[in-house]
Amino acid sequence: MKKIILLSAVSLLAVSCFKNTGYEASYTLYADFSTADTFFEQMGAVDSVLTVPSFSYGPVAFFNSTSDDENASAVNGGWSISKKCLPLEILYRGEGGTIDPELEALMSPFAVSDTTDALPNKGKVAFLVFHEDQSSMPEHDMQFLQATVGTCSPSYAAFNTTIDVANYFKSQAVEGDYFNVVITGYSGTSKTGSVEVCLADRRSGKNELVYDWKTVEISDLGAVEYIDFTIDCQMSAASQDKDYRYFCFDNFIASIYIKQMN
Repeated sequence: MKKIILLSAVSLLAVSCFKNTGYEASYTLYADFSTADTFFEQMGAVDSVLTVPSFSYGPVAFFNSTSDDENASAVNGGWSISKKCLPLEILYRGEGGTIDPELEALMSPFAVSDTTDALPNKGKVAFLVFHEDQSSMPEHDMQFLQATVGTCSPSYAAFNTTIDVANYFKSQAVEGDYFNVVITGYSGTSKTGSVEVCLADRRSGKNELVYDWKTVEISDLGAVEYIDFTIDCQMSAASQDKDYRYFCFDNFIASIYIKQMN
C-alpha cells in the first residue's frame, strides 16, 4: 500500500471506554482539512495546490493516481488539496459583465468558484479538489482504514464547482447541459448505496448553478469501507481540449464506531 500522510483530525462528541476485553469508541469525524496549512509547510509546497499519492484525515484516506517518484500535475486522477479561490461574481466585475482581464489569468481547475471556506467565518482556506481522469485513477478514491475493527457511516459533505465549470455554465452552457457528481459506497466489493449531487443543470428549461458551498446529506451511502466518485456531465459547447471533470469537496462528516478486542 502507498504511504499515507496523516493530517490532524477533528472529532466531536467522542464517547469511548476501556474494557478488560479491549477498546470501544464511537465519535463523529469532521474532516474540514483545517490543518492543511501545516501540511503544505511540511511538504515544502510553494504553490497553493498540493497533490500527493495519498493522505488521511483521521481514519479516512484520500487517494490520487500520482506515484511517489513523479511530479503531480493536472492530469492525475483523484484528490488534491487546494487553497485557490476565484469567486464567480468577482470574475465578471469587468465592464458590461465581461471577465476582468486581470483575473482571467488566475483561472485554474483547482480554484473554487466561491470563498474557500465551506464553514463561514472560520478562518481556514483549504479544501479538496477531485479530478476524474478515466485513464489514470486510483483503485478507490476514499477508504476507511479501520474497516476490520469498525464502521464508517458518512452523513454529510459540502460540494462546489470549480471556477472553470462555473464559468462554462454561466457563459457557454446550452439547453441539455448538466454537471452531476455520483458518489458510491462499498463494503469490500459489495455496493452499500449511492448519492447523486447536481452542481449545474440546464435541462428541461432549468438554469441552475452551484457556486457557493452546498451541504449534501450522504447517509444513503450506508456503512462504507470505500467511497468512489464519478462525474456525470454533458457540456455540449465545451472545447474538446478543455478538461472540466473537477469538483470541490469539503467538510466530510461521518459517524465512526471502533471495537478493538485484545
